[in-house]
Amino acid sequence: MITIYTAKSIITMNRSLPRAEAVAIRDGQIIEVGSLDSMQPWLGKHEHEIDNQFKDAIIVPGLIDPHLHPPMAAVLLPMHFITAMEWRLPWQTVPASTTPEAFDKRLAELIDNNDRLNCCLPGVITTSGTVPFQGKESTHLVQITPL
Repeated sequence: MITIYTAKSIITMNRSLPRAEAVAIRDGQIIEVGSLDSMQPWLGKHEHEIDNQFKDAIIVPGLIDPHLHPPMAAVLLPMHFITAMEWRLPWQTVPASTTPEAFDKRLAELIDNNDRLNCCLPGVITTSGTVPFQGKESTHLVQITPL
């Protein structure tokens, strides 16, 4: 069963359709956002109900608050990051490092560009002699950051 919720406005956060007036839900999943007219292919083929309980309301997506305390931000924000996904921060875009080679390249770039990082990293890497990366142990990082 598909439930169509209508609203005064639905803010979609999608540039191609920033506002809508209806959202279709099936089994707890959003399957369509738009207008009742644009949903006719769904409505003509599937059992559905139209719920107007939000007809005078504005629906907005649930937003996730990462809950960052100010002292935490003071420590984290000046740091450099190596991540498996691209991070778009206000002051820079951190590229994705999805392979051991990309990780090593990013680490080498950070070390070349920041002497303070070079001072701190060898102690972290050499405490066990290895660094886990995608389920594998990597010992060649010690070569990038000599003691």
